[in-house]
Amino acid sequence: MSTLPPSASSLFNITQNGEILVPASGYSSKQADQTYKLAITVEEEPGGASCTGLVNINVLPVYFVNFTKKSYSASIRENTGPMAFVTTVTANGVCVRYEIIEQSPTTNNFQINEVTGEIRTTYNLDLDFLDKRSPSSVQLQVRAYDPIHLVSATTLVNITVLEANDIPPFCTPAVFVDTVPETTPIGYKFFNLNCNKDQKKQKLSYKIITNANSLYKFRLQNGEFQVNNTITYDSAEMASVSFQYFASINVTDSSTVPSLSSKCQNPHFERVHLTDAFI
Repeated sequence: MSTLPPSASSLFNITQNGEILVPASGYSSKQADQTYKLAITVEEEPGGASCTGLVNINVLPVYFVNFTKKSYSASIRENTGPMAFVTTVTANGVCVRYEIIEQSPTTNNFQINEVTGEIRTTYNLDLDFLDKRSPSSVQLQVRAYDPIHLVSATTLVNITVLEANDIPPFCTPAVFVDTVPETTPIGYKFFNLNCNKDQKKQKLSYKIITNANSLYKFRLQNGEFQVNNTITYDSAEMASVSFQYFASINVTDSSTVPSLSSKCQNPHFERVHLTDAFI
């Protein structure tokens, strides 16, 4: 009959044949990389001759690398420039490093930070110039590995390049200059602003931008640039700016496919000269 010391009974089991067994639940990481010394007593029969032997058992650590997700999906808009952030993959392990082992279809448009798992674009991605070597949808196979303990795992990252509206609205007239008397009534129309839409889904919004002396002097109503408030000629402030009002109109595409800039690429500038009402 073989017996274990009481201190080892929770960690090991021994059969009547002298086989030492580990518990069915295994060992925790805290119990790994330790050596357990067992003093095993062997009795011929209860009360008979016996002997004691020492057994050293080393519990070896098991190293692994596991991704926190089975797969990843990400999207990025075109024309965000090189080194634009796409997504981050994460794996659990002791000393984890990352690498892209395959891009399908074959392309080198994406790269990964070896330490952080951060995926970024290598080049600026423009759907107008993407070809078979640079498709709009790419699947990356990413490997996380432990270079010391030689364990690894892989995951798939699906990346879609989305369309961005990089063609701003075009508006006419491009520049407008007019001369009016200071008695010009509120609601007076200077011109009609016409802006074409490059895409059917574009939704254009308009904003008048003025300097201090032109604030609230003008408005845009139903496409008409109008006088919004009394305009004054006889003041030191107006004399300092040569009796001129300046304003610009920013036209923004606020559709579901946004422009690359929140402002229109073609601001519309206006200049209004004033004349004395008594001239």
